[in-house]
Amino acid sequence: MGRPERELDPAAGPAQRLAHELRGLRDAAGRPGYRTMAKVAHYSVTALAEAAGGERLPSLEVALAYVAACGGDRAEWEGRWRAAEAELIGAVAGDSGAPYLGLAAFGPEDADRYFGRERLVEQVVHQVAGRPVVAVFGASGSGKSSLLRAGLLPATRSHPAFSGRRWSWLLLTPTRAPLRELANAVAAWSGEQPDRGEPGWLDRALRLADPGGDRRVLLVVDQFEELFTLCPDPAERTAFLDELLDAALGEGRVATVVLGVRADFYGHCATHPGLVAALGGGAQVLVGPMTRDELRSAVTRPAALAGLTVERELVATLLADIADEPGGLPLLSHALVETWRRRRGGALTQTGYLASGGAHGALAQTAERTYAAFDADEQETARRVFLRLTALGEGTEDTRRRAAHTELATIADPATVSRVLDRLAADRLVVIGAESVEVAHEALIRAWPRLRRWLTDDRDGILVHRRITEATRVWQAAGRDPDLLYRSAQLDQVRTWAGRPHRAATLNVDEHEFLDAAIRLRDKQVRARRRQAARVRVGTAAVVTLLTVATVITVLQRNDAREAHRVAVARQLVAEATALREVDPLRAAQLSLAAWRIAPDVPATRDSLVSTQAIALPARLTGHVGEVRDVEFSPDGRVMATAGDGGTVRLWDTATRAPLGEPLTGHTGMVNGAAFSPDGTTLVTGSSDGTLRFWDVAGRRPLGGPLTGHTGVVTGVAFTPDGRMALSGGADGTLRFWDAATRLPLGTPLTAHDGAITAVTTNPAGTLAATAGNDKTVRLWDVATRAPVGRPLAGHTSVTYGVAFSPDGRLLASTSGDKTVRLWDVRTRTPLGEPLTGHTSVVRDVVFSPDGTMFASVGDDKTVRLWDTATHTQVTVLLGHTGEVLKAAFSPDGRHLATTGLDKTTRVWDVANRSTATTFTATSGLAGVAFTPDGLVTGGVTGNVLRWSADVTRAAAHVCAAAGLDLTDEEWQRHAPSWPNQRLCP
Repeated sequence: MGRPERELDPAAGPAQRLAHELRGLRDAAGRPGYRTMAKVAHYSVTALAEAAGGERLPSLEVALAYVAACGGDRAEWEGRWRAAEAELIGAVAGDSGAPYLGLAAFGPEDADRYFGRERLVEQVVHQVAGRPVVAVFGASGSGKSSLLRAGLLPATRSHPAFSGRRWSWLLLTPTRAPLRELANAVAAWSGEQPDRGEPGWLDRALRLADPGGDRRVLLVVDQFEELFTLCPDPAERTAFLDELLDAALGEGRVATVVLGVRADFYGHCATHPGLVAALGGGAQVLVGPMTRDELRSAVTRPAALAGLTVERELVATLLADIADEPGGLPLLSHALVETWRRRRGGALTQTGYLASGGAHGALAQTAERTYAAFDADEQETARRVFLRLTALGEGTEDTRRRAAHTELATIADPATVSRVLDRLAADRLVVIGAESVEVAHEALIRAWPRLRRWLTDDRDGILVHRRITEATRVWQAAGRDPDLLYRSAQLDQVRTWAGRPHRAATLNVDEHEFLDAAIRLRDKQVRARRRQAARVRVGTAAVVTLLTVATVITVLQRNDAREAHRVAVARQLVAEATALREVDPLRAAQLSLAAWRIAPDVPATRDSLVSTQAIALPARLTGHVGEVRDVEFSPDGRVMATAGDGGTVRLWDTATRAPLGEPLTGHTGMVNGAAFSPDGTTLVTGSSDGTLRFWDVAGRRPLGGPLTGHTGVVTGVAFTPDGRMALSGGADGTLRFWDAATRLPLGTPLTAHDGAITAVTTNPAGTLAATAGNDKTVRLWDVATRAPVGRPLAGHTSVTYGVAFSPDGRLLASTSGDKTVRLWDVRTRTPLGEPLTGHTSVVRDVVFSPDGTMFASVGDDKTVRLWDTATHTQVTVLLGHTGEVLKAAFSPDGRHLATTGLDKTTRVWDVANRSTATTFTATSGLAGVAFTPDGLVTGGVTGNVLRWSADVTRAAAHVCAAAGLDLTDEEWQRHAPSWPNQRLCP
């Protein structure tokens, strides 16, 4: 018998009322079991049970699926759901009576309800009263801004330490243009715009505003870290600090400067010598977590002022959740607002607090509820908004970023942008100012898992986009100066980034204009260079023609000239092939074959062609319209599956390299992972649409409907070796087990990583599972108990992307964004030796060969690298992909390796015969190597000597066997205009 559902109070709010009504509908339908309902509704048991749980308002889709499973009227219940949603929105908008501020910082006007920091206010007041410059440091969310605004500023009016002189204050944040912001703050304070013509203007402006000289000015710079995260000009940063220090230090100065600084920017403050000197001798205050007594005061006293009571159990729970957490105050304040909305009469209850999601879940729940209420276009717009409102940290935490209204207005349809911003502001997730928009608090960046996934999924891409935004702003500020446009390699990099549609769509109108202008300028320059080159070619051609005519007339050796031209063209092709062999072996092989076809009697062309037998030329399979995310061989090696963009999965005959029927369709988003069952009859796939699907491989049809359970993207899937269970990892950081026969979830989701899971696999014995994640670790799991095994494997310094067990289960390999591969001893869970280096960018995947003697790694440097398992040394590098390589898989017999990536292709490498070289060992020093007439390369004395097959026909076949390697007619005629009808391959 299932566990009874908890009681609901329909008067506790719209979410509980709707849940109570849904339960009544189910009772009227004869109380069907949730498993029965799930089969009808095509939603998981968990999703349906949570819809009637009352803790949060379910999505409209889930609610209507619940109604349909119970035979209810969809139109009627959609009306009920929208009424509940409107009531929730109204509750959010009507927070004026709340005794707490949520994510907003306390201001001077809130001093009467600012409790818990009395001791720290005294400490700051005495520091400020006795020193010209003071810095207040604290973690994000520790309450620095509230301390300065609601504690220090009101104290200038009443505290004895400030008596004897008149005090006034200026409050500002640096923004992108700190000097302009400082001047505007002075103008608003004094009534006159200051003259910024000479250094020292700030001190002069403050003095002129008070001719009597009996007033002190408290100049508070809150969120001082913006000077380093937003201001792009180092010279302006220095000038801003110089003005502040000049106004505070020295004889007769009237200003006292107070800086509110996030603690992780402490080191940035040490880059200015004057600031270092000013903050010496204890001119610093460190804001730490509130004590339990202080937290109790901050919770209960504002409620008492509002005539409310707080349950003792709630106070105890709050203290347990937040005490000793440096950045927990915004989470606490937001949770208290949500609890206040769910109050019962005049009491704040623990039931209301738990229903809100608690201190660590309320903010994420609010953000997720707001996001879920948007339609698809609005959700994409919200994603773009939040990415632009976040400044990525480099050695520091991510911070909020102000974005001008003009920057956000055209990131999507303007009406949609306006609608999304209004809703986000109503839910207090963003703050809309006169000129800009910003996240309400940095706590949202830390607390909302979806936003964290957005920031980690394509962090490098976001950095590129941020540079485009800044370059666009500078270009426009300079009157669209063409000298500020991107050029050369910088433009190529940005065009590559923008070549992916989902990235290009995030550019606003100004950024599109900036890139279009850069492209037009380069095209104009290219055309000019081509015209110049054409003039040179015409002149050269004229000279050559005259010389040729003179040669024909005087020497009458036209055939010799033709022969010389033929040989010259062939030698040029050989030279080009030699130059390309290390960077583009496919094109090098083509050119070598072309050279031999033109001049088979020239030894250099024969040597160049034969040398291609040492190069692993892959068969190239095309068919996907976008990037290919995963590739897997069936256990018998006869079928290969590739998964990628457009929600499609393709099956291939590995013998003929031909597709098996039409693509498997059903997913509505990128397919991130695929895995065959041990008997090869079933394929499981996971997608960005948040679902898993099982497929009948022989019939190429889906087995049942989509399976839900993860709250976001499914990033990886795997079968256990006995085929009884499937595993899935998600961007929500959870690992799920599924019954492969019934396709039902086994148990509850396991919280696996602090962030998204990037890969999941099992060991050959089926006893262990391994996951990799965004938290830079690898975790091991006991498959039988579904419990973690020991502590996470830590050592990588960036996101871990790939993980694989060796065939004997003794080793585990992992890859990372730190450009390394690591090997681990599974029994002791310790690293084996140093990280393996060689890749020059992110390493995405790793896979062992079936015999365990080697493993392959692939990455963003477009290479495939093979490693010797015993010696941990690199064996060879396979080149040919033209985009980042994402996944690799060995065939069951170990002869072939399949790789996929962003160039929309799957490449199949003959690993067993990756070279036709045979190694000899001599007994004395190596004298040299050369081709002999019979094709053998012979060497001198000691060392390794390579013997190559000189079968030119076999070398030509080796090149032609690689799919798509024939030069086009246009390319052939350009290289060999005298032989237009020849083809490279039959």
